[in-house]
Amino acid sequence: EDAYELGLSDEEAFLERDGPFSAGGREVSICKAYNFRRLNSQVRLPDSSIIDLEDLKDDDEDDYEQPLPIQYISINEDDDEKYGQSVVGNTSREPAYGYPISPQLAEALFMPQDGYDGDETGMLWYAQILPSASVAKISALARAILKRYISAEDGKVKARRPSPHPIHRDDFFSSLIRLSDGRWIFSGILNGWPALSLLEVRAVTVRRGGMGIHSFIERVWEAETSASSSSPPTVPDNEPEVRVTLRQPRWSAKGYGPSSPGSLWWFHSQRKIPRVIYGTYIIEELRAHASRDGARMPTATQVHMFSHRYSLGIDAATGELRKESFKDRNTWHSGIFLEWDHERHGTVVELALKNGGGGYGGKSNWYDDKNAPIPELMRCIPRRMVAPWITNLAEIRCSDVPMKNRTDFERYLRRYEGPTKRFLDPVVTYSSEVRISFCDQDHVSRYLLNYILRNTEYHELWRSCQNFATDLFSFLAGKKDIIPYHPAAMVQYTNRSYWFLYDSDKYKNNKNR
Repeated sequence: EDAYELGLSDEEAFLERDGPFSAGGREVSICKAYNFRRLNSQVRLPDSSIIDLEDLKDDDEDDYEQPLPIQYISINEDDDEKYGQSVVGNTSREPAYGYPISPQLAEALFMPQDGYDGDETGMLWYAQILPSASVAKISALARAILKRYISAEDGKVKARRPSPHPIHRDDFFSSLIRLSDGRWIFSGILNGWPALSLLEVRAVTVRRGGMGIHSFIERVWEAETSASSSSPPTVPDNEPEVRVTLRQPRWSAKGYGPSSPGSLWWFHSQRKIPRVIYGTYIIEELRAHASRDGARMPTATQVHMFSHRYSLGIDAATGELRKESFKDRNTWHSGIFLEWDHERHGTVVELALKNGGGGYGGKSNWYDDKNAPIPELMRCIPRRMVAPWITNLAEIRCSDVPMKNRTDFERYLRRYEGPTKRFLDPVVTYSSEVRISFCDQDHVSRYLLNYILRNTEYHELWRSCQNFATDLFSFLAGKKDIIPYHPAAMVQYTNRSYWFLYDSDKYKNNKNR
């Protein structure tokens, strides 16, 4: 997936279509394509794109044996022994170690990309190197760490834990590759998070002095001072607590992929083939879809601002209704509901924590299958978006929903209203015609991209869902004196509707000059 997005050849990515994959010096067995969602002769790939199986089939073959790129392969657990290495997709919680990508592909992904400033750095993540059993015998801290991260039921590392993400020492080293400039890259799937698959090793730290007040953190390896060395990062094997600082490529600071900046995604759930598109790809795909179908671009006609509190539900341990705290009673979520001129469906637009869509397993309040084992949204989310949510960064989510107008939308809110359901006290606070002149769907996407690229932060008081919804409603409706729903959000609110209009990169360049 990375290779094709960057335009690399199979040779540059070390992907061989007619033979086994070479990964980390070992051959990875060719696997049949199982568990993909079939549409006639078509298959949905983990990044939500569609391929035709006929294109992968030889004329004299009765089955589909032709290999796909390694990230696309998914097989049944029962077939692991028969077909070899199982490669996980975006819905799997399994980690993947020991099969790194080629250094050429890794270097291409860490190169500067269009749409990203030269002074930007990627997202930082942290790995917890698990202590060995021998260390745990003599260290109470090591035993506490293992108890926290190792499942008591099967003895495996607990999947998809928040930072720091646990990994065994051998798994970490088996997934390292060295670039030509001396940098060390972790290539795998860290702790079952598909998005954490390509990370530059920046530092290694250890905790000295046990768990008491006299403990301190010591940095034992740094990338800057070790670039000239061909030796891998130093990870002590006799220390109970060792952490590794990892960094994604620079494009991760502004989006989900190297050539599509913008922490914005759009779930086209009402199409014949549902899919999730992110970043600037949204605009390209909308125009291509309209051109392919010979249809005009949908136009936004009505805009509504809504607010609600969240239902806390039943406590699984006690079986009783959870009690609201003072903060719960004063925490309100606000969003925008858009109507379109085709009158086939509407769209919910909201600002929330970055990676929340994939990090929470695709459980969206706007779809009936929220509590399904794998909701449709999760099946469609690209693997790059399946990462731990980040509490100080934001993303904008656009979800096409079956509700066509305000009446349908309010009916949906009432259906899921209640302390054991989803919403508490839902209300539509403002409604208006969309008055801005350019209001086609690709225009709306451009406005949202401008807004999120201007500032990627999230803050409960001055950069929250309520601030965003207020800005977007006043912008599309052309109305002033629009205020956030809850008084607490009004205190530090400043209208920033102009953020929707201007290219953030050009603003920064002019400001620097």
